[in-house]
Amino acid sequence: AETVLLLYSDVQRNYYYKETSFIPFVSASVSHLSTFSVGGGFFYHDLGFRVEYAIDGLNLGIMYKF
Repeated sequence: AETVLLLYSDVQRNYYYKETSFIPFVSASVSHLSTFSVGGGFFYHDLGFRVEYAIDGLNLGIMYKF
């Protein structure tokens, strides 16, 4: 019988993830089943800015992601 020697090498793998600092988004909402609005904006790190348009006007907002 022949003896086979198996050698295992432990390979360390390093993964680096780059965090995206600019994240865009879109939104849509319905209020009182009669007013529909669409909008969008972006997050820069944890601070978000949004614009939403409805029939009765424009809505601006600031958001914080935690």
